[in-house]
Amino acid sequence: MKDVSLHPVKPSLGDTVDFTITVENQGNIPANDVVITFGDVAGELGSVLKTLSVVGSGESQDVMFQFAGGRTDVQLSVEITAKDDADLSNNYHVFDHKAHLLPDLVVESVTSAPHPFPGSTYYTFVVKNQGDGTAIPLRKAELRVRVTVDGNVKEERLYLRDHFEVSPGDTRQMTFSFRGEATDEIRAFVDVLQLYVGVTEYDNYVESDETNNELIITGPF
Repeated sequence: MKDVSLHPVKPSLGDTVDFTITVENQGNIPANDVVITFGDVAGELGSVLKTLSVVGSGESQDVMFQFAGGRTDVQLSVEITAKDDADLSNNYHVFDHKAHLLPDLVVESVTSAPHPFPGSTYYTFVVKNQGDGTAIPLRKAELRVRVTVDGNVKEERLYLRDHFEVSPGDTRQMTFSFRGEATDEIRAFVDVLQLYVGVTEYDNYVESDETNNELIITGPF
């Protein structure tokens, strides 16, 4: 085996992963009846066989296998055999495969409470990570909450954390106060941003579902 590559490179839990195995004939004669066996070392997931009728001397050919990434950590194996193979010591290869667990942040709830200042209201937003992975970017991160009341942006706050972490199932509470009363709706949007050192712009930190970051609550409140 000359090389192995996979797509997607960082699969999420449950993704179907395409493995491309590059088979190379290092011998000086053609390899006939080449059999490639792909499976897991423990034998729990079964194995798949594919064949190549001939691989010429010095030639490389690609063979693709699919693997359902329903496991977070598994050892996969590739075994290559051929008729009249001169060297059997390099035919078996083992490599680790890990699914990339992703967080999924949502605004779980919004509650209100009276504010001591006349005409203002406290709003508490509960943000929950309902994904399989921890929301913890590589370096610094921001938790962004944007609140729109009756079509007007009332607040957009960024919480910068050096070691920001929201484990699966964990929640974070944030309380804001607004002048005036919401009579129509509140839109609360939450996202995790990843900041790279030396770069002024923020890149989205990937979540398992980017379509559920906003919660819309209708009033009156």
